[in-house]
Amino acid sequence: GGDGRAAYAAFAPRGESGEPVTVCAVPLANDGGDIAGGLREVELFSDVVPGAVRGTLGPDGLDGGCVLLSTSGLIAGTSVRFRSSAPADGGRGAACDSEDGAADEEEVRAVRSHLLSSFRQYARRVGDGAAPASAARSVAPPSLGACHPSVLSCAAAAASAELASGGGTRRGTSASSSPSLGTRLAAHVDLVNYLRHSGAYRRVTPAGRIALADHAEMIAAAGALLSEVRDAFAASAVADGDPAASAELARLRREVAPALGDAELRPLELPSSLARLQGVLSDNPDSAAAPALFAAVTSGLRRCLGAAFLCRHEDRVHDVPACRWPELAPVPRWTESGGMLDVLTDQLGLIGRFGGAALSAEDEAVEEEDDGEGGLRRQVEDIVAAALAGRRDAAARRPDDPDAASRYDDAKSAGVPLLRGPGGDDSSALASAVEHCHLGGVVEICRDHRSEWRDRGRYSPVGPNEEYDLRVMMSGTGDGSPYSHLHRSIDLRTGLAFNPFVLRWHADRGLIPEVFELGRQCPNDLTRYIRGDARLSDLSWVQDLRTGGHETATAKLLAVDVPLLGETDSPASLWERDQMRSLAKLSNKLARSRAGGDAARAAAADKRADLIEDDLTLISAQRMLQRGTETGTEVALGAESLLSLAREKIQSASSSADEDGDARERTKAYAVSGLAVSSVLLRGEEAGGDGASGRDAAASIWAECVLADLDAWRSASSDSSDDPAGRLSEEELV
Repeated sequence: GGDGRAAYAAFAPRGESGEPVTVCAVPLANDGGDIAGGLREVELFSDVVPGAVRGTLGPDGLDGGCVLLSTSGLIAGTSVRFRSSAPADGGRGAACDSEDGAADEEEVRAVRSHLLSSFRQYARRVGDGAAPASAARSVAPPSLGACHPSVLSCAAAAASAELASGGGTRRGTSASSSPSLGTRLAAHVDLVNYLRHSGAYRRVTPAGRIALADHAEMIAAAGALLSEVRDAFAASAVADGDPAASAELARLRREVAPALGDAELRPLELPSSLARLQGVLSDNPDSAAAPALFAAVTSGLRRCLGAAFLCRHEDRVHDVPACRWPELAPVPRWTESGGMLDVLTDQLGLIGRFGGAALSAEDEAVEEEDDGEGGLRRQVEDIVAAALAGRRDAAARRPDDPDAASRYDDAKSAGVPLLRGPGGDDSSALASAVEHCHLGGVVEICRDHRSEWRDRGRYSPVGPNEEYDLRVMMSGTGDGSPYSHLHRSIDLRTGLAFNPFVLRWHADRGLIPEVFELGRQCPNDLTRYIRGDARLSDLSWVQDLRTGGHETATAKLLAVDVPLLGETDSPASLWERDQMRSLAKLSNKLARSRAGGDAARAAAADKRADLIEDDLTLISAQRMLQRGTETGTEVALGAESLLSLAREKIQSASSSADEDGDARERTKAYAVSGLAVSSVLLRGEEAGGDGASGRDAAASIWAECVLADLDAWRSASSDSSDDPAGRLSEEELV
C-alpha cells in the first residue's frame, strides 16, 4: 500500500488456463514486529473490491487476467495476463460435445441440478435480507468448483435456459401459467449474480458467458417483439374502419398468434418464431391486410434487434470477453446464428416484395406513430445493417466455406438496393457498399452520380464531388486510403479485384471510352484486363500509346480491319481506316525517332512507313473516285476493287453529256486515282510481290483513257498525214 505495509500479488490456478486472476493483499510486519494480519483475498469484481483499491483493479475478460495499479509505486502499471488456450482434453468449450459423450452430459445434468437447487436457496436468503455475497458462499455446492470449467459452463447455460422457459415450461403450456418475460429476465440476472458472488463465475468459459448473455438478450428481444407486433395490430385495427378489412386483419392476427405464443413461452427459440411470422406474411401476399402485417413484422423485427443490442451495450453482469473482431470470438452471438441470419436475409426479400409501395408513399402515419424511432425507412436501414454485418462475420468466421460467402454476397445484392430505394439516401447506400465491398453497388451508385464527380472546367465555381468519384477509389490502394480494403476484396461472381471489376462493368455495358478514361488511374490493371477481354483487343493500341510502346501500337493499328465501335462483323469503314492509318503514321514517326542508332529498328520503322503511305494512297484514291456520291458509311475497298471502280468512272465520265464542261477534268481525276492505285501495286513488286499485276493495272487505266479520248485521237490522225497515228486503223490505235 501507500505506507509500504502491504504487498499485492496476482496469480491463477495451476493447469487452468484462461481462469481469471485472483488478487491477494499480503500485510507486512509493523516496525519489525509480527505480521499485522493474514492473507486477504480480493476478487476482481467491482462489487467486492475493497474501497482502498476500488477503481485500481481492471478485469480483462478476453485474456483472463487483470491490470494492477497502485499509488505506492511498488507495482504501478504492472499488467498481469494469462492468455487462454485450448484445454488439453480436446478443446471443450461451452458446448457439451466432448470426447466423453454421455458421461459428460450426465455430469452436466448433475451440476445443473446442484446449481438450480442452490440458486433457489440463495434467492430465498437474499429475499429474507441476507447479503448477496455471504448468501452465495453459504449455499454454493462443492461441485461448482470441482467440475471442469466446460461442464460448469454447460450447466450454467442449461440452468439459464430452464429459467428462460419459465422453469420447465413445455410445448402446449399456456403463456398465462408461466412467469412473464420480465420476471424470467430478472431470474436470469439473479442466477448470474449468484455465480459471481459464489466465485464460480470466474470459472465459466468465455463461450459459456456468451451463451448466458445471449439468453438475456433473447428474453429482452422476445418481450420487445411481442409488444411491438401487438401494438402495431392494435393501431391498424383502429385506423382501418372498413369491416371487411378489419375481418381480414383479425384473421391474420389469429394466424400469427401461435408464433407470438412460442416467442413468449420459448424466447430462446426466437429466430424460429420470427421465421413463422414471416411465413404467415409470405403465405398471404394478396391479403388486404398484408401491408399491415408487413409493417408489424418489420417494426417488430427492428424493435427486437434494438432491444438485443441495447441489452448488449448496457450489459454489466455477464463480463463477456471483449473482441474487436466479432469473427474471432469463441462462438458467434445469437444475432449472428444461422437461423437469425436467415430471418434477416428473408426480411430483405419481403421488404423488396411488400415495402416498395410504402416507401414510395412515405406514409406520414408511420412517421407520426413511431415515437421518434424513425419510420419504415429507418427500420429498413437497421435491418439491412444487421443482415450485412451478420453475414460478413459469418463469412469471415468460415473463410473456406463457399456457401457462407455466397450468402453474404446475396445479402449485399439485396440490401444495398433497398438503401437506395424510394426515400433512400445514395450517400448511405454508397457507404454501406464500400464497407461491405459490394463492388457492383459501388460502381452503379458512382456511375449514376458521374455528373457530380466529373471535372466541370477550370472556371466552374463548383468542384467535383469526390464522394462518388470512382477515380479516387481506383487510385486509393495505399494503407491510409479509406478504399484500400476494396482493393483487397474479390467479387464473388466474376472473381475480379476492384479495378478490373470496374473496367469490366463498363465494358459489359458498351462504355468503352470510360474504360480507358478510368484506366488512367490503374495503367497496369488496364493493360492486364485488355489482354484478357477479346472485346478490347482491337483497342489495345490505346494503352500502348499511353505507355510509350509506339512500335507495338503501330503494328496493332495497321492490323485493325474491323469497326472499333459497334458491330464487328462488317469491315471497317473508310473513315475508320483513315483514322487508324493516320494514327499509325504519327505513332510510327515517334517509333522511328526513338530508334536512335538501332539500324534494325529504324529499318522496320521505314518499312512500316511505306505500308502506311500505301494505305493512305488507297484511301485518298477512294475518296477521289467516290466524290459527290459519298454517304459517310462507305466501306474501305481494296486495290483491285478500286481499279475496277476507276475504270467504271472513266467510262461513265466519257459517255455522259458534258453539260457543265468538266467531263474531261473528272476523267483526269479518275485516271490519276487509278494510276495511284497502280503505283501501290508496283511498289508491292519492289517489296517482293507480283509486279505484273501493277503493270497490267496501269496499262488498263491508260487504255480506258485512250478510249475515252478516242475522238481526239481520230482528229489528230485526219489532220496530219505525217502523224504516225494517222496511218493506223482504229483497232491498231487502241
